[in-house]
Amino acid sequence: MEPSPPDDSSVETGCLASTTTSPITPGTGNIGSCSSRSDSRQFPNAPSAHVRLAQHHHAHPHPGCILPSSVPTPGQANKDQEARNHLQLIPRVSAADTQSDAKVEEIRTTPLFTHHVRMVMETGRGPLAAGGSVSDIFQQYALLGVRERTYGSRHPDMSNTLSVEQNLVYANMNAPWSVFLCGSQGAGKSHSLSCLLENSLLTSSLAGNNPNPLAGLVFHYDRFTSYESTQLCEAAYLCSASVQVRVLVSPSNVHTMRKLYRHLPGLPAAAPRPEVIPLYFQEHQLNVSRLMTLMAANGEKAAPLYMEVLFKILRDMSTESRGEGRLDYLDFKQRLARQAFSAQQRTPLGMRLALLESFLAHKQQSEQSTARLNRLFNSAQGTLTIVDLSCPFVNENDACALFTICLSLFMEHRGDCGRIIALDEAHKFLTQSGEAEKLTEQLTSIVRQQRHLGTRIIIATQEPTLAPSLLDLCNVSIVHRFNSPAWFEVLRRHLAGAHLCHDHRDAALFEMIIGLKTGQALVFCPSAMLDASAEEGVRRLNDAFIRIQIRNRVTADGGRSILASDDMQGIEREDIPMEELIVPFSAATRSVKAVARPKRLTSDRQNHDSTDASSPAAKNDTDTQPSLRDNRVRLMSEDQDEEFVDALSSTGTDDTQPSVPDNAARSPSTINDHGPERRYPLRTSPARAIMPSPVPAVAEPVPQAVASASRPRLALASAPAKSVTTRSRTKISQDVASVHVREAITALLKDRPNTLKFTAVREQAARSAGLPEGFFTSTEIWTKWSRRKIRELVVSIFLYIRLASVD
Repeated sequence: MEPSPPDDSSVETGCLASTTTSPITPGTGNIGSCSSRSDSRQFPNAPSAHVRLAQHHHAHPHPGCILPSSVPTPGQANKDQEARNHLQLIPRVSAADTQSDAKVEEIRTTPLFTHHVRMVMETGRGPLAAGGSVSDIFQQYALLGVRERTYGSRHPDMSNTLSVEQNLVYANMNAPWSVFLCGSQGAGKSHSLSCLLENSLLTSSLAGNNPNPLAGLVFHYDRFTSYESTQLCEAAYLCSASVQVRVLVSPSNVHTMRKLYRHLPGLPAAAPRPEVIPLYFQEHQLNVSRLMTLMAANGEKAAPLYMEVLFKILRDMSTESRGEGRLDYLDFKQRLARQAFSAQQRTPLGMRLALLESFLAHKQQSEQSTARLNRLFNSAQGTLTIVDLSCPFVNENDACALFTICLSLFMEHRGDCGRIIALDEAHKFLTQSGEAEKLTEQLTSIVRQQRHLGTRIIIATQEPTLAPSLLDLCNVSIVHRFNSPAWFEVLRRHLAGAHLCHDHRDAALFEMIIGLKTGQALVFCPSAMLDASAEEGVRRLNDAFIRIQIRNRVTADGGRSILASDDMQGIEREDIPMEELIVPFSAATRSVKAVARPKRLTSDRQNHDSTDASSPAAKNDTDTQPSLRDNRVRLMSEDQDEEFVDALSSTGTDDTQPSVPDNAARSPSTINDHGPERRYPLRTSPARAIMPSPVPAVAEPVPQAVASASRPRLALASAPAKSVTTRSRTKISQDVASVHVREAITALLKDRPNTLKFTAVREQAARSAGLPEGFFTSTEIWTKWSRRKIRELVVSIFLYIRLASVD
């Protein structure tokens, strides 16, 4: 029988093609040969081109093939040498080796795997890359839960044949992944989020092994209404495992959030507490993109006309900065002030600037405050930063804009260590607004580049309808119990395992989701490695899904009592260390305008004259900053009259309300036995040396009785002297009480300049005013007033000292 003509496929590549009948000599350079693993990776001296052509020559060459001559010319020899050099760049790997390496890489980067697959790999029954070891495949892992059943698989369900230990499901912490969590309130969504954060941040625990922990960032927002209804971020309980937790909150709600987070319900008494810090951005952190985000420049579909002027100013400043990216905010405001905006345009522009300045720190800060600001987004391994913008003055649009800037700052230092970013209760702020869309775009970009950025993303929300694009990109979807058919339709369109269910299987899947117990979830992860067989080896989950029971937390569990309890109402506020005070940009502007810095004079009279804020000299010496906002807050009004207290209250007076009496209080140090007492002005006190304020002119010389007093006191109005020894002061005006509170703060700061206690200030102020020590806590009105006044005065005194030292 004559040989049949060659197949077209065998001669497609010309004379280099060979058939199965052609002899192949090992080591001759045939790329398609299947040699041993060791031989296939070696490059022996290759023969010349004409010899190779002869070896690969087919008995029936292609008609168009031109064979070289058997004797090469000198030019052909040089070309052969060049070809041999180029051949060194071609990897000599067989097809079997290529498939094995790809399989190992797929297993190494899988988001989820079982103990069964792990044992298969460690016993050598699975694929292994050339030159690799079993320990290199699963280096960092932590337990997520236990598989209960597998659904929708073309293969038999192995969960029933494997032991419980072999069905344990682990999260691969060595490879980037993204997780989408959804479910109704109370179904275990936040619990699963906390378990994933534990797996990422704890170095070693009962849950697994994580020698290189990540740095975490969690976004949380809740419409703040009261202590009882505000939902805190459950991830804060990781501090019970000695994880350094830093909570950044809105400056307008910092004291309330400090109280809530420092007294988390259910947290062990000996456990460390989260560190609560007001969220402030430094001016050097502002660039064109962040400034536009903070001013909501991209938050509207049709931007107003004045925003075009703002864009032009930012473009000019960006050009002048020569690519540095940073902006001078004061220069920006000055350029805005020179624009001819109408009154209708200035109002919304002023509101946007007010939002910006409320989260902008002043340039002049103490060393401790500056260091604290610099550390806000410099997260180290095993640390967690929570940005909780729950505040009655921050809406969801503002929260998304601030989250976008925080995310940008957090990702600037991603080279230090791996990152994990979580959105807790995302349905509360990921709305359809422009700010939310910008945040979604930034998260989508990170998910697309998660392997290059080394970042993990977790999105926990009740409604899967908010961000379908994120649902499409996340490679792990964990579905807890919910009852909404609309949510199920979204999942069915975006999840492969749910999309393949039709008709009666659709209804069965929805019933399965409704019937999930708390802590149970369905996991959709096509790249998960959960089973292995002798025929196929380790295989992917593909379009199947599993039901899993999420593990218990290894840190304190705050899910059952996340709402603040009524017992917290009696907790006293924390002390305010001076180094924790950060001067905001807006408050600094108002305070500096209201108070002039005194010149260093020697006498009290000179100091009094220099502190008159209404004088031209004081106005010239005032450090002002351009602002579009009204100066409405003053430390002490410039036209304020001197107030006095009533020493003798009549019977039946309501002592629980602050009052402004007409008479003055009595003091034993100013009693005159020879007649009615005379009215004297308030002398300069140590508090006025720090916080100057206008006082009435001195009308008469101070009597010796007052001059020799141990401390300056308010002068007394005319009143019968006999009542002073039998009756005690029971009411005082708020303006006069402010003077005593300020003097108490000054005196206490001299003794302990770093810490100030509310109780000590109240008692000191009450004693100096001749009131009972518990007067400022006797009623709720005075308690709240004194608390607010102490905070205001401490910040003002601190700012004034800083400005005076700079001057």
